[in-house]
Amino acid sequence: MEESKKQTLSQSEQLKVQTEVSYAYKHFDSAPNHVQNQWLTLQRYNHIEYLTKGLEHLGPGFCCLDANRPWLCYWILHSIALLGESVDCDLEDNAIDFLSRCQVRNPFLVAYISLGFEEFPVIVLK
Repeated sequence: MEESKKQTLSQSEQLKVQTEVSYAYKHFDSAPNHVQNQWLTLQRYNHIEYLTKGLEHLGPGFCCLDANRPWLCYWILHSIALLGESVDCDLEDNAIDFLSRCQVRNPFLVAYISLGFEEFPVIVLK
């Protein structure tokens, strides 16, 4: 007997995303050029606001990424810097404090190697 090939939840979600993205591309492609240009305009202020909120508190959609918070902290700060902005001193100090608490101070445990790569750019951004 041949087993039925049932999709996993991940495969099903991936297919939904691909369908939505395909629809968005088709919708974009059929729009007039001036509308396409408007859609492609970087909403800089909105991005900075979203990133700053993410640095203050991650929403419920990110709960499964809790172990990746140091990476998220780095990429958020890096994105803000690429947009030519900086965060206020309190938020910056909180980010540095958070990353310093991620370090493993027990000589019998090995820290996740990426922490060193993440802390350095955050301190450089300061």
